[in-house]
Amino acid sequence: MHKLIVVFCFAAMVSPSAAFNFDQGIDLKSVGESLSAVPAEVPAAQGKYVNRRDWSRDCVRFTFSGPDLESPKIRLISRETVEECYQNPDPHAGGPVCHTTLGQTRYAVTQVKINSRELLPWESEKYDVCLEGPWLNFYERLAAYDYKVADKYVSGVNVYELAAQKKVPTPADPEGLYVISADISAASQKFVVGDKWAGYYAGDTAKITVKLKKDVPFWFDSVVVQKDFDFAPAQSYEAGFAQNLAPGKYYFEWGFRRQGAVSTGGYISRPETAAFEVK
Repeated sequence: MHKLIVVFCFAAMVSPSAAFNFDQGIDLKSVGESLSAVPAEVPAAQGKYVNRRDWSRDCVRFTFSGPDLESPKIRLISRETVEECYQNPDPHAGGPVCHTTLGQTRYAVTQVKINSRELLPWESEKYDVCLEGPWLNFYERLAAYDYKVADKYVSGVNVYELAAQKKVPTPADPEGLYVISADISAASQKFVVGDKWAGYYAGDTAKITVKLKKDVPFWFDSVVVQKDFDFAPAQSYEAGFAQNLAPGKYYFEWGFRRQGAVSTGGYISRPETAAFEVK
C-alpha cells in the first residue's frame, strides 16, 4: 500500500566622636527613633534591556512513496521568547536580574508538490520544512531524483514545487534479499538467498557476505570462515563452504550490498540464521 506520511540581625555604626557616656542614663527609645529617621540610601534599579531573543523551531517531514505527488497542507508555528534583564540594585547580590517573556508568534502553512516522476517499488522520498521565526526553510533528506526546487506563495500557502531532472541512486531495500534455505553439516554448508528485485538490477552486482560462525557458550562466537560472493542479478543465489566441522552449533551471519547504478552501495546487515547442531 502506498502512503504519504506527514511526525520552564540588625547592626548600627556610630561615629567615634559621638561616643556614649555610660555613667549617664540613656534613653534607648529616643536613640532608636533617631536612627530610624535616617533615610536608607538604596541604589535605583537601572533600565531594562533585552539580553537575548530566541525562536522555537517547528518542522514537518513529508514522506512520499509510490505515485504520491502532493503533500497535505501543514501549519507550522514559531514562538519568540525574550529575556529581559536589569542590573540588581543591591550591590551585594551580584549580577543582573533577568526574566523571560513571550514575544511574537509566527505562522506558516506549507506544502510540497512534485511533478511527474516514477519511484522504484521500494523507494521513498523525504523532505523537511521548518519554521524558525521569520525564516521558512526546505531540506531534502532523501530523494530519488535531482530536483529543481521552486518556492512559491499561493493563496496563503508556501508551496515547494519540485521538478525532477535525472534519476539518482538510492539505498537498497533491506528486505530485497532474503534467506530461502540454509543447511550446515559436518562436511558441507549451503546458503541460498532469494532476490525480490532482481529484474530492476540488470548490469549491477549483488555482493553477499557470508560468515559461518560457531556458537561458543558463555563466550564470543567464533568465525569459522568468511567470504564475499558476487552474483549477477537472478532470482536466487547459492553460496557455500566445504569445511570439516567439529561437533557443536553453527549458524550463518550474512549481509549484502548492491553495486551499480541503481543503489548507493551501502552494506546492509541481515538477521542471522537459526543454529544447526553438528554431531
